[in-house]
Amino acid sequence: MRSVFRFVDYTINHVPEGGVIWEAHCGPGGCDWSAQSDSDEETSKAAIRHTAETGHNLFRRTVSDHASVMPVESAGTVLPHRLSALEVPRLPRA
Repeated sequence: MRSVFRFVDYTINHVPEGGVIWEAHCGPGGCDWSAQSDSDEETSKAAIRHTAETGHNLFRRTVSDHASVMPVESAGTVLPHRLSALEVPRLPRA
């Protein structure tokens, strides 16, 4: 019996409807302050206010978005990521 390998190219793209979330978390140990907004400017202003009030000046900032992963339909597309179908975990169907 011969094995047949089929490879599928995938692409991942930002989904604008999902929005973007900006977060800042205070860095010094023991301070649990954080801010979250859909605006970099608002999150930065909140961190600046926290520094003015507490003197804490180290923050961990994160940006989250929503992305869609789909098989590439057209040949020759430049892909940011390529996985074989064998590497992609199968999810149970509902």
